[in-house]
Amino acid sequence: MKTAVGLFSCLFMLTATSADAGPRRSMQHLQHVVLDPGHGGTNMGTPGAHGIHEKYLTLPIALAVEKLLLQHTDTQVTLTRREDVAMGLRERTRLANEVRGDIFLSIHCNASPQTSARGVEVYFLSPDSATAEIADVVHREEGQEQATEPAHSEHAHHAQNTPPPGPNEPALPLSLDQILQEAQMYRAHAQAEQVAGVMLDELHRTLNAPRRGVMQAPFGVLKEAEMPAVVVEVGFLSHEFEGRKLTNARYQRRVARAIFNAIVRLDRELVTR
Repeated sequence: MKTAVGLFSCLFMLTATSADAGPRRSMQHLQHVVLDPGHGGTNMGTPGAHGIHEKYLTLPIALAVEKLLLQHTDTQVTLTRREDVAMGLRERTRLANEVRGDIFLSIHCNASPQTSARGVEVYFLSPDSATAEIADVVHREEGQEQATEPAHSEHAHHAQNTPPPGPNEPALPLSLDQILQEAQMYRAHAQAEQVAGVMLDELHRTLNAPRRGVMQAPFGVLKEAEMPAVVVEVGFLSHEFEGRKLTNARYQRRVARAIFNAIVRLDRELVTR
């Protein structure tokens, strides 16, 4: 699998466009898709029941989604990584903002101490973990990366170049740019729930996998996103049968097809930003 990933990384630049001939769908709203293959480098991700770590599966799936998009639509695609390298959580979202992506999809494989757990889940951002189980998901997916993140985001305070007001000082008024950015992030967050629902539907339908639900969690990789952003958990590596399927290249292409179908459907249904 490492050899195949290396081959892909030689063939593509960070942002790609298709040169394939033939009719392609004209995308009206999702004209730039950002795909984030979870983990990478020293961050292996969750180990599977069959000894394959998550990072070796998320990149081939993302590359397969990209291939479908470039072959069948006129959208632009950016991957946050094309090689087995580590990236910070906020670095991924900031890249998506820099390229002005219309949607951000962070692709992951799930795990659970309950080896019977299987199926698909999609998360969008919330400030708090609703349950201990969701908190465990966030810790498992982001624990290693959070340790290397700076304590404060460069976008954490509204006035990036101005220190926060003291306890007895009035807050400075927001600039027009800051107001517009906040409004954009609020709108993107509202749309993320719709994105998560459609993504879950297509994964369930295409993979015939149990629908575990749309949930909210404080994923660091989703913070600061200026476009609808979700974490897509495509199955449980810890499940004996589902974990084996996820290591199969043909099944990975089915996962990619489900994500592609969701993107095309969302281009029709998603309210424009």
